[in-house]
Amino acid sequence: MSGRWYRSPVDKEKIQFLRQRSDFWGWVHVIGHISLLLLTGTFSFLLLQKQYFLIAIPVIWIHGACYSFLGWAGAGHELSHKTVFKTQFLNTLFLKFFAFLTWNNYVYFVRSHQSHHKATLSKVDDLEVPSPQNFYYHSLLWMITIDFPVFYRNLRALILNAFGIIKGRNAERLFPTDDVKSRKKLFHWARFVLTGHLILIFLFVVLDFPSLLFLVTFAPFIGTAFSKLLALGQHYGMQSDVRDFRKNTRTVLLYKPLSFLYWNMNYHVEHHTYPAIPFYQLPKLHKEISDDLEPPTSGFISLLKEIVSIKKQKTS
Repeated sequence: MSGRWYRSPVDKEKIQFLRQRSDFWGWVHVIGHISLLLLTGTFSFLLLQKQYFLIAIPVIWIHGACYSFLGWAGAGHELSHKTVFKTQFLNTLFLKFFAFLTWNNYVYFVRSHQSHHKATLSKVDDLEVPSPQNFYYHSLLWMITIDFPVFYRNLRALILNAFGIIKGRNAERLFPTDDVKSRKKLFHWARFVLTGHLILIFLFVVLDFPSLLFLVTFAPFIGTAFSKLLALGQHYGMQSDVRDFRKNTRTVLLYKPLSFLYWNMNYHVEHHTYPAIPFYQLPKLHKEISDDLEPPTSGFISLLKEIVSIKKQKTS
């Protein structure tokens, strides 16, 4: 891929206004999301303590669904761009906090995500999102229950990194052997995540609170359907090797509660076009450039229909 990216034109003064970061709106969203998790988590905990298991199961699922948006399909992703808070320390603090909670290595994601923005859907240089993307219907079973395959993948990567091992062609490109400093950072974070979670698991068991294993330890892997399918929909079936975000990225209009959990990443064309604009300004940016964009997908159900339609085309 060569040449300049096409970006929908916006007045420079308007762009400067939209790029302004706010500690207030950052705190509103972080506190709002954490408060929701405390609510669903507390309710789940009380139901389990009372042994109301049939009622607890759907509540735990909701808790997990909300929890999964702390990762790269939501909070963690936005914090990695350092645009959530005006105060940079807060961006770094919550990026690490949410990465820990979701068993993720933020060092790896930040590096791979940079390649994704520089070369979105390039078959050679996008080291985060493969092109073409694969989607398998059997993965839905894990998305609507507990996503053991993703937990295993995360755990395996963390263990390998903790022992100073980097596997995979993309990983080796992102962290070459001569980049000693970045590799050490990657390894140290993996050790921190594993040690921290082992301590938490030990405490939950010793203190006789096994329910916290579902509400904290394995929470990011429960009920991931919304976060996983929305993340898939960002680029699934879009064009590869084009320097136009309108062609390789998809915007989806969602109801506000789901958009809140997703940290407005449903405005994904807008995010790629102007990644320095904070997520809470993306609805305004959408209004500014909507006339220059393809019609957005209207709603989560419509997105599912698009995914199924594209899947049929790929297999026919």
